[in-house]
Amino acid sequence: MAKIDPVRIDVMPERSFVGLLERYGADAPAKIPEQWKRFAPYIGAIPGQAGHVAYGIVAHMGQQPFGFDYMAGVEVVSGSPSPPALQTLNLPDATYAVFAHDGHVSALRSTIDAIFNDWLPRSGRETAADPHLLERYGDGFNPQTGEGDIELWVALEP
Repeated sequence: MAKIDPVRIDVMPERSFVGLLERYGADAPAKIPEQWKRFAPYIGAIPGQAGHVAYGIVAHMGQQPFGFDYMAGVEVVSGSPSPPALQTLNLPDATYAVFAHDGHVSALRSTIDAIFNDWLPRSGRETAADPHLLERYGDGFNPQTGEGDIELWVALEP
């Protein structure tokens, strides 16, 4: 198992996101890239979009049966209207452990596994229920190559 440590602990104030929100079960790894392809044309055209950073947001995780909500989205100015095909997700103030992901976006699962199977047990911290995880695709992320400027933000209990 890979050893991993966060690059920082960060507090994110309340924020609003607009994007495509879908519910997944065990089939998620195969379907999330298609969700991003459907969302891509909206990036840069959403009213009130704040910056150029895109987010994958994992929320409402359940165990019986396994499932979670996943949003491919962007941050917006609070109160911005959502285009008809998209939804708004408001996230409360939260503390996050922030991890860098080096490599192709398709290898995110290995970094997530290292976070939850290595760092989290060693840290003595607990994850917050919602949101569970944010994938942050920064200005240096290249959607054509699937590499560069990816962070994973894990919400922590206070």
